[in-house]
Amino acid sequence: MSSPDRFRVLFLASRDPEHPEAAGGDIQLSALAEHLAKRGHAVTYTCVARPGAAAEEVRNAVRILRGGDSLTQALWVGRMYKRSLAWQADVVIEEAIGGLRVPYLAPLYVRRPLIAFWYQHQAPLLREEFAPPVAAVLVHLERRLAQLHRRAMIATPSAFQAERLQLLGFRPQQIHVVPCGLDWPIASPPPLMAREPLVVYLGKLRRYKCPHHLLDVVERLRAAVPGIYVVIAGRPDGTGFDRWIEAEIRRRGLRGEVAVRRSIGEEEKRDLLRRARVLVLPSPTEGFGIAALEAHRCGTPTVVTDGVPTEVVQDGVNGLRVAFGNREQLAAAVHRLLTDDVSWVRMSLTAWEMSQQYTWSNGAAKLERLIADSVGRTVGVI
Repeated sequence: MSSPDRFRVLFLASRDPEHPEAAGGDIQLSALAEHLAKRGHAVTYTCVARPGAAAEEVRNAVRILRGGDSLTQALWVGRMYKRSLAWQADVVIEEAIGGLRVPYLAPLYVRRPLIAFWYQHQAPLLREEFAPPVAAVLVHLERRLAQLHRRAMIATPSAFQAERLQLLGFRPQQIHVVPCGLDWPIASPPPLMAREPLVVYLGKLRRYKCPHHLLDVVERLRAAVPGIYVVIAGRPDGTGFDRWIEAEIRRRGLRGEVAVRRSIGEEEKRDLLRRARVLVLPSPTEGFGIAALEAHRCGTPTVVTDGVPTEVVQDGVNGLRVAFGNREQLAAAVHRLLTDDVSWVRMSLTAWEMSQQYTWSNGAAKLERLIADSVGRTVGVI
């Protein structure tokens, strides 16, 4: 084992942040890995292989190992772990579920302290994404996976999701909050006069994220809000859902009011958020909602569903909350932030101020304390 205050940390993750299908969980784990390395820990980060990326490299003091694909990565990691990685780790941090890959099932072979990241209770997403028979099977499998992890420490990005994870049978004392962060510069946000009647969605272009709900919003508001424009931006998921949205935009005659932008960069993202009046997250649930935090750092209030953590978006404080799937409520909330200047200015300033408490350094410090508490415990076969 390494020194008492410096640990060898092994991450079992899905993707590195440059992967074309990277999502919020990939961003969180990779950021935490880098900040742990900055704090002096020896960090190894395993993830799926991708074209053009080396099988092994060191980036920002993190040793990155890539191998396998969504179906074979878990087997590849298992072999690597038994061959060499087990002797190079004091603690293992596993992304227990995510990335549309076969789960690692780490409790079956890891004999080191194990911290399993569980971003959210998956059932709402699974029921939105898949047909009922398939969703029912996957919901059952999530419960079985939770049973397998009943001796592991569970890390989740928000207290909101920590409470919901108890539905899977996790004990309250087993669940620990490791929040997300943002390292964007803290600059004064653009004032109201610099904003456009622009509504933005940021996130994975996947059906369960429900960006298509914004098409209904535009149809309801196009007469009431002249110049309303919606940008749906994010990384495609490989299923063709992004093309389906574009076809829907054409079918509904909304090409003048809605645009899809794929895989935008950080500068373009910030530009959109600094011009927008509102960011919308219409998904059934979010582990944290990094896009909301990014919007708030730009002084842009948010409209989110009741599946987004309440510590990130507080109703009437830094944004508005609506019931998931209620398009009428969603349109009304967007309309308010596009037309009520007094409320917008108040929420914009509060959103910007509240966003400053979230940094990756703070998140890494909480994970570091969790690692220190976990060392000395062994998670065996269930």
